[in-house]
Amino acid sequence: MVSVAVAAVLTAVVGAASTPGRFAMLPARLSIPPTAAVFVQWFGLCFAVGLVGRMLSGNLEALRAAFAEWIGNPLCDRWSRLARRTQAVCVGVCCGIVSGGIVAVGVLYYGFPNAAVAATILATWPLGTYWLLSRRPTTVSNSERSAVRLRYVTLKHLETRTIAVLFGYLFASAVGSGLWLLGVELRWAGVVGLVVWIVSTVVVYNRYASTLQLGSELLILETYSRENGQVELVVQNNGREMIDLTGATITDTRTSRYHLTDSLRLSPADCATLRLPASFTVAPTDAERTLPLGYTLNRSQPTPVVYTWGGDAFELSQTSTETGETFVDPTPTYTTSSTAIGAGTHSHE
Repeated sequence: MVSVAVAAVLTAVVGAASTPGRFAMLPARLSIPPTAAVFVQWFGLCFAVGLVGRMLSGNLEALRAAFAEWIGNPLCDRWSRLARRTQAVCVGVCCGIVSGGIVAVGVLYYGFPNAAVAATILATWPLGTYWLLSRRPTTVSNSERSAVRLRYVTLKHLETRTIAVLFGYLFASAVGSGLWLLGVELRWAGVVGLVVWIVSTVVVYNRYASTLQLGSELLILETYSRENGQVELVVQNNGREMIDLTGATITDTRTSRYHLTDSLRLSPADCATLRLPASFTVAPTDAERTLPLGYTLNRSQPTPVVYTWGGDAFELSQTSTETGETFVDPTPTYTTSSTAIGAGTHSHE
């Protein structure tokens, strides 16, 4: 009955807006009037959609379970194993494709210039990439302008190469687009843009890498492995100024990242216990990946590193830099938990 009612309404709309014969697709040998043919077509479509919807709704839980088992969970597991920068690039490319498709509709129906599609894709994917890279698992109570600035400073330490590539790409796109608008041939503007991209990426990366300084004010006093699988690090502020670890990111010796979820500020000589997942490694590792032509990619570091929300970086040394002995001092102790935010990623590159 619902299919009959919907088909009748749609047939009336077609008859009022256009000629039914233009929408009749049934074979001519059936000798059915155009209005009746349109009604039969709408009825068949509505009935089929309703029947399929009824069958799906009756088996919705089974379909959800099957989808989660065969597609959803494997995809989520594979996505979580990807490095953070790989996830960001994938999201940026998807954003570029979606935005390009939307603009393509405007090209087809509203007469937008064809170059608008390429321009939209070229401008959207770095923005989507940067958006995912700059996301934090929790929010911090800062003003919006200060939060954006501090997020960029921290990200510059954690993703030096990726940020350099993005900035070089945006600068090269601006240069290439400007030359093209000034009348330079598109291929030559593209060649100049590619050269500018490479040069500007190297310049920005060298500038960022030269400003990366690791402090040694945080010391590891004790390391514990609990029965629940957590690793606990007792750290102490051995410096002369307070260190704000609220929202900080810590990388282990395999450069896997973990996010400190609780508020924590360490005054000079104060201690804190950092609760980390069992996958956190403190011992020095030597994880290398062989590349073509005899090159190797080092995916390890000698000590864990803490990156604060304000952009400071501290090595978690296990001995005092002055005496060479373990530094222990009974001081107030605080406890903070953490969550893993990406395995197999790189910290300072």
